[in-house]
Amino acid sequence: MKDKVISTKDNLRMYVLDELEYKNKKYIMCIGVDENDEIIGTNPHIYEVSVEENDLVTSDITDFEVASVVNNMFLARTQNN
Repeated sequence: MKDKVISTKDNLRMYVLDELEYKNKKYIMCIGVDENDEIIGTNPHIYEVSVEENDLVTSDITDFEVASVVNNMFLARTQNN
């Protein structure tokens, strides 16, 4: 999924910067893109993702502890690259 443009549940177009797995769930870090796939904005978003009936489903992370851990994992990976 990394380096792909996806559409979120809110019909936002997002470019996937990175992905990881935590506690058997997948998470992606992405940034908004316009209709020409040009990056818009500067703040990345992090979503939990799953596949349901061959469709990619994005959802917000509702558990604060999980969100904190996943955010820190992405941050650490970003700083190491």
